[in-house]
Amino acid sequence: MMKTTKIKIRIKRIIYTVVSLILILGLLITVFPKNAVRATMAIEGAPFSAALKCNPKYSQSNSKAFKATIYTIPLKYSFTDMNGFKVSMFDVRSYLWVFHIAYPTQPEF
Repeated sequence: MMKTTKIKIRIKRIIYTVVSLILILGLLITVFPKNAVRATMAIEGAPFSAALKCNPKYSQSNSKAFKATIYTIPLKYSFTDMNGFKVSMFDVRSYLWVFHIAYPTQPEF
C-alpha cells in the first residue's frame, strides 16, 4: 500500500513539473513580438523551419492603416491558414505590458 501511494505522488510531481515547464516556456516565447509571430506561425501550420527562419518586421504603414500593431513576414515564408487564405500579416497584442500574442490577419477589401 505504501509503495503505490509513493508512486502516485511521484507521478503527480512529474506531471506538475512537465506542465509547469511547458507554461513557463510558452510565456518566455511570447515575451518578444517577433517570437510571438514565430510561435503563432508554428501553431497555425506553417513549416517549422519557415517559422524559425523568417524575420518578422514591424510595418508602420500597415499599423497606421489598421490602427493596430502589425508585423509582416516576407511572402516566401507566408503560409495558407485553415480557411485557405495566405497569411503574411500579424496583429500583435500586448498583455500585462510584457507578453505578446500574434493573431493572423488579412486586409479587408
